[in-house]
Amino acid sequence: FDQDTIVITVGVNFPPVVQFGNDTTIAQCSAGQICLPYTVTDGNNNVTLEQLLSGTGTIDTLNNLVCFTPASTGTYTFIVKVTDACGATDQDTIVVDITVNVPPVAANPPASVDTFICAPAQICRQFSATDVNGNGLVWALLSGSGTVSASGLWCFTASVSGSYCVSATVTDPCGAKDTVTMCYNVTINQPPVATNPPASVDTSICAPAQICRQFSATDPNGNGLVWALLSGSGTVNSSGLWCFDATASGSYCVSATVTDPCGAKDTVAMCYNVTINQPPVATNPPASVDTSLCASGVQICRQFSSTDPNGNGLVWTILSGSGTVSSTGLWCFNANASGNFCVVAVVADPCGAKDTVAMCYNVTINQPPVATNPP
Repeated sequence: FDQDTIVITVGVNFPPVVQFGNDTTIAQCSAGQICLPYTVTDGNNNVTLEQLLSGTGTIDTLNNLVCFTPASTGTYTFIVKVTDACGATDQDTIVVDITVNVPPVAANPPASVDTFICAPAQICRQFSATDVNGNGLVWALLSGSGTVSASGLWCFTASVSGSYCVSATVTDPCGAKDTVTMCYNVTINQPPVATNPPASVDTSICAPAQICRQFSATDPNGNGLVWALLSGSGTVNSSGLWCFDATASGSYCVSATVTDPCGAKDTVAMCYNVTINQPPVATNPPASVDTSLCASGVQICRQFSSTDPNGNGLVWTILSGSGTVSSTGLWCFNANASGNFCVVAVVADPCGAKDTVAMCYNVTINQPPVATNPP
């Protein structure tokens, strides 16, 4: 009896397994090569072929990588297939969304802005930008006045009139940038300048009346100005017309202010020394004068006189009666016969105020004596 034993080991082939993992999204600052890893497992360790079935790229079977360089933002699909010695296969697909960075775009502000301020102050301007990739953006000062915050707020202090300019950059996480440039042409208010009137003006008026004076001012900034009464007589309207009623002789004074829209002011002050006319006063002559003449035809004259409280020049005229009265007040008449020669004369000042005098001459002209004839 003889026997023998043989052991036969039967190996059953297991198909290979290839895996990319989950689909993925990749953001690139600039287009460059991307390599996607995959894994291959085989229970029999008899994989004979690894190949890229679909997708533009190359396969590195030694390191199990699929590499490609995206031409632009987009979706890229890759399929890898593995085959073992028994012809068993497996394949896997991966979808890759590629985003290639696009630089941010800053919204261009106006090249320059003219602005007027009442006093030195801080001025701010918000810059803005968009990013198609939705990245967070950071602003920074490149050159110029003031500061630029990370969010793009440019602020500077305008301490004097002039131009304030800035260049600022906005940057995405990839370092891509855009730049803005702008200027503010700042004018800081200057106060108005009132034209100084004379400190005082002497004026004479014939009767109580309203007196007005136009004040004036200039504004370096060309702003509209408003006048107002500060103290004193009368009223001052918004355009600077000062008016008061002179009801009696005396001094009428005012202080007035002129103000610009920022509240900056200048002041004027002046007085009117007003004299209201008083009528002249004639010196009353005697009511009548008796006079004897040797002959008729003699001219008799009388000088009238008067005073004027205001020192005005006076003019005499005849109102009624005999003879003539000159402008200086000389009354003259011709005594052609015995009798009464009377006059009424008036003296007037430049305002027309008057006074009157009246007088008479009782004239007796001599008659020759009459002798009594004897028998």
